[in-house]
Amino acid sequence: MKFYSVITTTDIDRIVPPEGRERFGVYSVYIPSQNVTDFAEGIRTADERVGRDFDQPRAFIFESIKSERTSLIALTSRDDDDELSMKAYAMEYLSKHDYKAEIQDIDEITLKTFCDMLRSAAAYSSRFVQNEYKIMMRFDLSLAIDRNSEMFSYEEYLTGKSKLSLEEALLKVEGMATIKSLREEIERIYEHFPDRWHPGNPVHYALSADGKEDANGYLLILLRALYSCNRIATQRFTYISYDDLCDRYNWIKLDTLYRLQTGGAVVIDISREKDSDTPYLTGSRSRAAEVCRNAQKWKNKVLTVFCFPRESELIQKEFFSELDGMSLLKIEDGVLFGDEAKEYLCQRAKENEARAGKRLTSQIEEGKGYSKSDLRTIFETWYDDYLKRNVYPQYQKSGAKFIRKAEREPQGMGVEKLKELIGLSEAKELVANILDFAKVQQMYSFNGARKKQTLHMTFSGNPGTAKTTVARIVARVLKENSVLRNGDLVEVGRADLVGKYVGWTAVQVRQAFDRASGSVLFIDEAYSLLDNSQTFGDEAINTIVQEMENRREDVVVIFAGYPEKMEQFLRQNPGLRSRIGFHVHFPDYSVSELYEILEFTAKSEGMLLANDVSEKAISILNKASKEKEFGNGRYVRNLLEHARMRQAARLLLMDDVVTEKDAVTLVADDFEELRLTETDKTGGRIGFI
Repeated sequence: MKFYSVITTTDIDRIVPPEGRERFGVYSVYIPSQNVTDFAEGIRTADERVGRDFDQPRAFIFESIKSERTSLIALTSRDDDDELSMKAYAMEYLSKHDYKAEIQDIDEITLKTFCDMLRSAAAYSSRFVQNEYKIMMRFDLSLAIDRNSEMFSYEEYLTGKSKLSLEEALLKVEGMATIKSLREEIERIYEHFPDRWHPGNPVHYALSADGKEDANGYLLILLRALYSCNRIATQRFTYISYDDLCDRYNWIKLDTLYRLQTGGAVVIDISREKDSDTPYLTGSRSRAAEVCRNAQKWKNKVLTVFCFPRESELIQKEFFSELDGMSLLKIEDGVLFGDEAKEYLCQRAKENEARAGKRLTSQIEEGKGYSKSDLRTIFETWYDDYLKRNVYPQYQKSGAKFIRKAEREPQGMGVEKLKELIGLSEAKELVANILDFAKVQQMYSFNGARKKQTLHMTFSGNPGTAKTTVARIVARVLKENSVLRNGDLVEVGRADLVGKYVGWTAVQVRQAFDRASGSVLFIDEAYSLLDNSQTFGDEAINTIVQEMENRREDVVVIFAGYPEKMEQFLRQNPGLRSRIGFHVHFPDYSVSELYEILEFTAKSEGMLLANDVSEKAISILNKASKEKEFGNGRYVRNLLEHARMRQAARLLLMDDVVTEKDAVTLVADDFEELRLTETDKTGGRIGFI
């Protein structure tokens, strides 16, 4: 589907009577609105009579009439229509209405622009269209322009009207420095191409770039080259953010957008999916399979370009594991070494009218590769200093204070692991708060005069709510962000802290703190130290409080347990609560979060869930979550393990040959409700707990 704006001269004889021209002059014609309204009524009547708007693959609609120009809009569902043929059809349409005018310009426009102009044509001042929605429904445009919040959003762009020669295209690529694979593909595109667009794309593209600005530049030159060589038939392309598509997925809308883009391109941007390379696609739910199936369905009519961040092999592998039957060509941003990197910096300096010298180029190390973002950072830092030294020297005077960018975001794989966990918003916020808190202490310690505050914390929540998992990640995050020296997690319980004989307990507690030096001491089920029948538990708590104070700069203590019992534990010693800086509650998972955990765990174990699993598993989880003994994440793991055992039994009974896909796919029949507790005849309790 293509959309056009057509600008013509105005047929004064049809709009303004002779007496009007005499009154206002030939060169300053005033068109009375009544005359335009009368003409619009005649246009509507003629259009309905010949049925051009509704029964043909093309539609031409007057949008506005002014003395200096007349504006029309047009659309066509014919793939082979181009600007030249649409110009001829526009002249034919005008002649049918005896409208004598010359076409001054015809331009392709986006769907949104077309719909805006269509509404203008139906507005009170024009009324060339009686009901714009009738036209939208005729060409099935209503869903595509629906901006309902329940559906994912999209954007449309134009590559540019003018076509490029090979020399012009290569000249544009030349300034992109690191994208050698794009130059090679441009040369292939121009080597041989058809006289007109032909259904079928020999390749689709996986574009991997260093940043959004670079990706957009590479994408536009690629699409302009394809349009110039008739590999795509329209300048218009549709841009879809994968993140938003996942969060508000609607398969009908996705399919409609592909249909409306016949002869053109759809860009799926996965570049914002992850800040680092992992095999897990997030969003409210991964839609990689659905996106790939739709791309396959339309592969001969619509070109698909997948955009990824640079060095995202794991993301791409996970995404394209769902893709079959499409040839993908990878265009990947590279790195610059030595003289090439120096030349890039010098070119940036020239663009900013600065003289590059050794101060700039000496920052390039021999044998080291630099991405564009690396080089941009080097240049911007140098240029900031260059301005102060050579252009505005007054800012080098002593006393001038500048705020430099501070790293506020938590860094390292520990943070990435935490992001991958489902739910746990309070725990994720905790990590950010702890790191901000610790960094402020480091930045504003006033030469050590300010006393370091405690980072001890409590984790309270029911079984299976990931308390231990988050504790391990917190230890790693504190290590990776230089808050702790070692970042290990030393896990202890009552048996590790309470001695059998008098005098042993204090020694064992201090030994536990010694093992946790520079790390996190994790005391699980801390309330088990409460023991009314003996005094050893009280001794352990008192010693812990003392060690927490003495080693607060070197050991972080995390107490974990059930909410009610943890509150009793904190009341046991008056100094205990005051020494704990962070209290985090781990709520039970919702049913939807539990199902996401099931999907995530299955995928991490190399298993696939069939389409019929969702309804069955959610029903089981919904019922189980209401039981008192429910174990949250533990229940999900048990449910998955039990399903794998049932799958194994099912595969052994299969008469057909078991394929690789059969071996890794769990179906609804593999899942059954697990009894949380079951009483046998002797009163014992058995089952999954």
